[in-house]
Amino acid sequence: MTKILFLQGYLFHGKKMSIHDMPANRRIDQYWGLYHDASPRNAPFLLHSLDIFNFSSTFSRHSTVPLTLQSFTTLEELINYKNMYTFGLKTSFQKKMKLAPVLYIQSHCDTLTGRELYVKELGKHISIDSYGNCLKNKTFPDGITYDSIDFEDTRNFYEYVSKYKFIIVYQDIICEDYIADKFWKSLSLGIVPIYFGATNIRNYLPNPNSAILIDDFATPFDLAQFISQASNNEDLYTSFLYHKTLDMYPISNQLLVNAIFKEDIYYLADRKTRSIVEFECTACVQSFHQEKLQTQQKELSCELPYFPPGNFTLKALPRVRKFVERARMEATIMHKMAGVSET
Repeated sequence: MTKILFLQGYLFHGKKMSIHDMPANRRIDQYWGLYHDASPRNAPFLLHSLDIFNFSSTFSRHSTVPLTLQSFTTLEELINYKNMYTFGLKTSFQKKMKLAPVLYIQSHCDTLTGRELYVKELGKHISIDSYGNCLKNKTFPDGITYDSIDFEDTRNFYEYVSKYKFIIVYQDIICEDYIADKFWKSLSLGIVPIYFGATNIRNYLPNPNSAILIDDFATPFDLAQFISQASNNEDLYTSFLYHKTLDMYPISNQLLVNAIFKEDIYYLADRKTRSIVEFECTACVQSFHQEKLQTQQKELSCELPYFPPGNFTLKALPRVRKFVERARMEATIMHKMAGVSET
């Protein structure tokens, strides 16, 4: 206990944190730092207890060391047209390989956003090839494996999924700045994302039409009608891939361009390693500062509950309420252990 009392600070990894492992008797001059590179669903208490930390590294752009674009591939991969199939080839694959226009890969079911409920309803109006554990109706060909956690595996896997025209990227929790890995990888592969996720996703789209946003459609039927139209219209479909097809100024979103160069993404592929180093450096600086930094609770701006338009996902509401109750209860315990009064 003596050694613990004299520590200058603690660094926590959000995904591995537990309220049962938190240190007690925190000194007023002791700093706490948080590194969390995953979904807030993995650490519910963070939604209400971020202010117990002096500095942080999370998906939020307001973080001390932001990880907002950690899943961004590289600028070269994003705009390179050589790793994508043309509209004509994709149409040919649909016929020869009997592929649906829409791809859905998911192994985490029963989400806080009613993902499985919405996709099931959407599937009544347009053909969807569903792989993984949720709504499965198709299996990958022999020789193709898939890592359901990272949407990342072999070259054969990427080559296979890139034959599809559209992919559903529907996140399990809705937060500002929280963008799933699958979104960026889809753009790089030249697959049009059908997206439901970050509330400010328009700030990160390469171009205004780089994704089909579920929030823009009143019902799954309306969305299916639009997907069908785009799937059969080469000009309309190609308009979603200007980041691949335009030689001059493939990215029109200046906010994204600024963010890319701010994080040196153009030439630095291993951003995760760099972010960890920056986080550790921040900890070193804090150990020499008498005036401590302080995170703001607004950093993790998540909407709970948050469902797409229509009443197709309301069955998920009980699990959302249970999650929110757990998050508040754990946050109360965290505040008491950290010696921070709740407001």
